[in-house]
Amino acid sequence: MELLNTEMNGLKELLSESSNSSDEINESENSSEINLYCDEVLGKVLSPMGQMFFAQLDIFDNYTANQLDITRNRILSEGITGYEHNVVYAFMIPTEYSDGRFYIDVDYNATATVSNKNDKNDLISYNIQSGLYSSFMESTIIEQVVEVSAVSTTKILCEANVRGIPIYSITSENAEDIEELNEKGDEMKKNLIFDSN
Repeated sequence: MELLNTEMNGLKELLSESSNSSDEINESENSSEINLYCDEVLGKVLSPMGQMFFAQLDIFDNYTANQLDITRNRILSEGITGYEHNVVYAFMIPTEYSDGRFYIDVDYNATATVSNKNDKNDLISYNIQSGLYSSFMESTIIEQVVEVSAVSTTKILCEANVRGIPIYSITSENAEDIEELNEKGDEMKKNLIFDSN
């Protein structure tokens, strides 16, 4: 419990820094729509977003590891946060601009784990839970920081489940056997089979 309190305090500091950055941006005399998209201002939003992602993931992973009696250590991990503008070009000259999207892409999330009970199933359970939560966090961290709705793979799969939409694992070996896939047009089927290879 002491470890969890320590980690929560660290997360609160990150949130406070992020909030201070937002206050600085709002109080700036030069705060206009154009200036909000400069590298310096976006960096004050994007950097804490990445830090908060890994901080919250570590809190969850430590809790899960404690429940399963696993010792874990984070290894150097990599994630990219960014903002992608929507720009329309004509003859390589920007002609239209509209708001874009924030994103986070965690390319490498690694931990060293050891089961204190030497139980391989506990390690598998830990990895599944950590992976699901990590995917879920890719959308919720954006929702926390910029207060807009966001999506992630896990969120899409959950929504499909709630709506009763079937989810398939399509491989080149089973593509011919999936009945719903056979109901799609030949072009769609060909594309799905190609993408599954």
